[in-house]
Amino acid sequence: MLVGERLYISRDGRSVLQDVSFEIEPGNVVALVGSNASGKSTLLNAIIGLIPTQAGRLVMSGVSVDRLSVHARVRAGIVFVPQGRNVFLNLTVLEQLVLAARTSKRYRLRPEIRRVAAQLLGGIDLFDKRGLDLSGGQRQMVCLARAALQEPRFLLLDEPTTGLDKGSIGEVLQAIRGLASGTGAGVLIVEHRLEPLRDLVKCHYEIAGGRLSNRRSGCPEQSSAA
Repeated sequence: MLVGERLYISRDGRSVLQDVSFEIEPGNVVALVGSNASGKSTLLNAIIGLIPTQAGRLVMSGVSVDRLSVHARVRAGIVFVPQGRNVFLNLTVLEQLVLAARTSKRYRLRPEIRRVAAQLLGGIDLFDKRGLDLSGGQRQMVCLARAALQEPRFLLLDEPTTGLDKGSIGEVLQAIRGLASGTGAGVLIVEHRLEPLRDLVKCHYEIAGGRLSNRRSGCPEQSSAA
């Protein structure tokens, strides 16, 4: 389980996260919903270690990760897919997946990489396409496949459906569902709106002004790292 307990972050004397607590269980998909500047992306950056917290605890499977570097958190199994659907424009999809799998203990051979990626990509053969030739939805699917090959225990997704058409959103959400169930990874999705995620997430938090609201549908009311 990945647990945040009463996390606090300030910048230039101003609080940007206040008393934020959450729980993500393995295999479950959790949403964090809020408007721009609500603190949702700040929380993701804090979990992966890009932004230090001034108070509170972040615990994974009973072990504190507060002092771990970004690289150490990734090695421990926390994988972050940032907003923007960034891919290498001049590399083929297969080349990008091979790069993503270079630290994996399980996915060393190209046939194995192709098999795992094909499951996430819905059997669509994109392996020989360059990043430059991919649609927005296809780029997001490649980002998810790259994340899966890093063997995540917990996966952080920053607005994975923003700017996509309805069909692409459905494909991306189905891939996230398959990733969570297939790998057992806990998933935290940050989005502006809950509506597209209702059939996917087990629970959701709402954040505004750096605080979680009382509306935590299906989520534990109080976190505990014990």
